[in-house]
Order: sequence, then structure tokens, then C-alpha cells
Amino acid sequence: MEDRSSGVSTVSEAFSQVRNASYDELVERIAWIEEGHVPLGYILPFPIEKRVVLYWFCLLAYYATGGAEVPHENQLKAALASYEGQDSLVIAGTGSGKTLVIALLLLINAVPERISITVSPLKRLQITQTENFNVKYSIKTVAINDDTPRNIEWWRDNVHNGKKGASQMTTASHFMVTAEQLFKSSEGHFSRLGLLVQDHGFRKRIGRIHVDEIHFTWFARTGRYGLDAFRKAWGRLGDLKLQLPSSIPWQGLTATCPPHVLHFIESSLLNPGYALIRMTSNRPNTMYARHCQ
Repeated sequence: MEDRSSGVSTVSEAFSQVRNASYDELVERIAWIEEGHVPLGYILPFPIEKRVVLYWFCLLAYYATGGAEVPHENQLKAALASYEGQDSLVIAGTGSGKTLVIALLLLINAVPERISITVSPLKRLQITQTENFNVKYSIKTVAINDDTPRNIEWWRDNVHNGKKGASQMTTASHFMVTAEQLFKSSEGHFSRLGLLVQDHGFRKRIGRIHVDEIHFTWFARTGRYGLDAFRKAWGRLGDLKLQLPSSIPWQGLTATCPPHVLHFIESSLLNPGYALIRMTSNRPNTMYARHCQ
């Protein structure tokens, strides 16, 4: 990617320049973005130190996507809350930009050893999201489910090298995982990821946990119509939260959150005083019509 007005020739160079820019330099770069794309009405009332973070979000997304994406106000609200260490819940319709919220927090992370875990319900969704993060945002992401290679070399190269003094520079910074990989199987055995989550060295690397389609923590954990629960592991994420350091912020994302589901999520996964961000599901380009015969 090349932006003649900024002198940036590569995405990685742009990231480095943004992270090291002064406040005035950030303001100058923001001015290069097409007018109206940056939600300045939301950003400018903040003190300078928060404006710097919000400008980082805008510029990192802009450069990562070749100028195609700049976060809107609600995306910035969600990202800022998590960046500041606060639990958060994003309720927004499909296609409203929840993926970018996760990407912003990964893009701003300048510590290679620090990782984020996103719990995702479906393998097909994992494949799509993993490709999105790797290709669109240049964020090294791997999917972890029961199809993932089990050999130790793959795990050392892509997830965590547990050798004493080993560098984590080549491992991924983002893991898309199914909930079942975090707990013991019905046979009583941990997966490789489940074992790592018990490891102190790996836990120290966890910077943030996202739960995509967080309504699954209610719907998939509960038996219905005389049938057993569909995905019991989803109901155990609250246990994982208790095991991990309380300093790790959790963020839930969903388009489906009726009051009883919201109450369960609040009581099991989110700390008191969490940030709630609701994005409208109104689509101005869609018209509802009824055909009568």
C-alpha cells in the first residue's frame, strides 16, 4: 500500500509510524482521511491521552484495509472500553462491524508475546474469520478446533513455545477457538489448548478474551424439548473466567440478546460496571413489504 501524502509505503511501516507518532502528527494524518469518515464529534471531547488512542484505532484500521475502513463511533466505544481493561458487551446486528472491534484491539497491540482469544461457535465461521484477520487486517490468526494438527511442532510454531527462554515472536497473536477446546472432553482429557490454559507461562500471555455469538452461553448450555444441551462447554465459560487472572478483560459480541440472556451473560461473564454498547439494527437500505393476494 502506498499513500503519497503520508510517505507510507507498506502496512507494517504505517503501523510503526502511527504507534510512534506525536499527537500533532496523528492529527495531521487524521486530516488526510476523507472528511466525514472519522467520528470527530465523538473523539474531540476526550482529553488528549484518550484522543491519541482513538486516533490510533482510526489510523491503524485505515492503513490495514488500504483506506477502506475507518471505525465509527460505536466501534470506537467498544474498543476503547476493552483497551482500558473494562469488560464489555456489544449488541449489534449481523454485518454491523463487530469483527472490526476485535481487529482494532489486535492492531493496537504492539507486544508480540501478548495474545487474544476469540471463542467462536462454528468451524465454518472460524475459517471465514481467520482468513479475514490474516488477509484483510494482516493479523496472524489461527483457528483451533478438533481438526487442528496435534503435533508439537505445529503448536510450538503457531501457538506457544513452552521451552525455557523460548521466543514467541513467530506464534500467532490471535486464536479463534471452539469452546470445547478450552475444557476437558467427555472422556476426561484436556485438548492441547486446554492444557496450555492451565500453564502459567501461557496464561501470562493472554491479554484479552472475546466471545463471539455470546448468546450461545445461554442457548447452547441448556437442554430443550427433552434433549440434552447442544454445546455444554459454552455454559462453562464462566468457570474459565474465574480461573484466569481478573485483570483480563472479556468482551462479548452478539446480535441476539433478549433480557433473560442478557441477565445470564451479566451474572456469569461480565464484571459489574461493564460497558454496554448497542448498535442499531435498522438498515436504511432495506424496506419491509407485505404482498397480499
